[in-house]
Amino acid sequence: MWGGYDLTRDVFARPKRTEVQTLGKLPDGGRRYVREFVGRAGGRARYVKEVDAGEQTVRFAQEIYDQASRLVAVHEKFPVDLG
Repeated sequence: MWGGYDLTRDVFARPKRTEVQTLGKLPDGGRRYVREFVGRAGGRARYVKEVDAGEQTVRFAQEIYDQASRLVAVHEKFPVDLG
């Protein structure tokens, strides 16, 4: 939960600018899901959700990229919100 609502549900459940992509299986049998959003200034944000084999969320993060597609920040949101 963040700000009174579930970020993982909000970002991955509602249709937005891109479809959710599955980036493949993780070594523990889980999966990684990614959704991208294009920013107004030309950069983009990627929301990354990793789940275990039982589809329980084990990691949720926001990755921020600049106009040149360089990773400039990672905001870990789950299991501990670090910003």
